[in-house]
Amino acid sequence: MNILSVYWGHHHRGCWKRLWQILDYLANQGHHIWLLVSQENPTVTSPNVQVILINFPLPFLDLSEIYFGLVSPLTAILINLVFPIDVLLAFDGHNAGLLSLSRALFKKTRLILCVRSHFIFNNDLGDDPWWLSAFKKKADIWSHSFCDLTIYNCLETANQIEKLYSKPPHLVKVVLNNVQFKNIDLEVRHKLHQQLGIKADDFVIGYCGQLIPRKNLGFLLNAIAEIPRELPIKLLIQGRGVMYDDLVAQTYQLGLENRVFFLPWSDNMTAFYSSLDLFILPSKYDTCSNALLDAIGYNKCVLASNSGGNREILGGDERLLFPLSNHRVLADKIIGLMTDTTVFNESQKAVYIQAIKLNFNWNDVIANLIFTAL
Repeated sequence: MNILSVYWGHHHRGCWKRLWQILDYLANQGHHIWLLVSQENPTVTSPNVQVILINFPLPFLDLSEIYFGLVSPLTAILINLVFPIDVLLAFDGHNAGLLSLSRALFKKTRLILCVRSHFIFNNDLGDDPWWLSAFKKKADIWSHSFCDLTIYNCLETANQIEKLYSKPPHLVKVVLNNVQFKNIDLEVRHKLHQQLGIKADDFVIGYCGQLIPRKNLGFLLNAIAEIPRELPIKLLIQGRGVMYDDLVAQTYQLGLENRVFFLPWSDNMTAFYSSLDLFILPSKYDTCSNALLDAIGYNKCVLASNSGGNREILGGDERLLFPLSNHRVLADKIIGLMTDTTVFNESQKAVYIQAIKLNFNWNDVIANLIFTAL
C-alpha cells in the first residue's frame, strides 16, 4: 500500500509524535510511505519512509508557511502521478486540508484518512495570526468535504464535528490516544534535582509542552503564587514557545524566581517525568494531551483543567480536575496533595485505574481502521 502524508510544524508536538508512530508502524509492515515535512527530523530512519523536505529557501522573509501550503499539494500530485497513492494520511485540519486540496486538483477518488488531534472551535483558542487561523478553518472545511474516514481522539470533538458538518456516524471514529507504561529512573531524578538545587523534601510539580496562550501557563503561575512560602515547592516548565518571555517576566513579577525553573526541550522525557511528584496541565483546551498521557504512563499523580478531552482521559474524576475560573482552587488542590499523604495516594491510585483503561495497542487500532476503510 502506498501512503502519502504531510506535516507542517516542529517535531516536539504530540501530533507529530503520533503521526510518526503510525507511519513507522505501517512502514515496518511493508507499506511504502511518502512524507512531506517542513523541517528535518533525525528520528525518521525507516527505509520504507521517503522524506521530502519542503523548506522555503529565504527563511528571513517569514513566508515558509505560505510556501509549504502552496508547494506540498503540488508535490503530492506529482508523486501520485508516478506512484498511485492508496491513502492520504494527516494529523490536524490544516495538514489534512493540504492533502484534500491536492486530491481535489488531481480529480481522483483516492481515500483520504484524516486523523485529527486538535480542532480550533473558535479564535479565542487559536495561537496563530488571523490569516493562518482563517486558512486552518478553511482547511477544516476542505478536509471534511473530502475525507472518507475521520478519526478523532476526543468524543467531544467528534460530537462537535458531526453537528457542524453533518458527517454520517460510519465516517467518524473515536480512538483516544493510549497510555504507554514506562519506568521512572531514580538516578536521573537525583541528578536533575542536584543540577537545579532541588532539595530532598521539595515537592516537585511539572508541565511539559508548548508555551503558547492555549496552554494557559500564566494561570498555573498564579496558582503557585498562592501557595504559602513555607511549603517547599518547585515548578519545572519544560518547553518553548511564543509565551516564554512573558512567562519568565510573570515569574519575577510574582516573586517565584526561586520556585520556578524553565527547561529547554529535551528528548529525554524519562529524566523529566522521573523528577516530578505531580504533573499539571492547565490548558484552555486539549483534545487528548500526549503530555498528560505520558505523565500517567510514568505513574505520576496528575491534575488537569476541566476542559476539552482532559475530563475524558481522567474518567471525570473531580479529584484530578480543576476549573479555570479560579486559580485558588488549583492552589488548594496542590496544597492538599502536598500535605496529606492519604489524598495523594488515593489520587495516584485513581490515575492508575485510568491508565489501565487506556493501555492498548494504538497502532493496531488505527491500522485496522485504515485497512477497513480501504
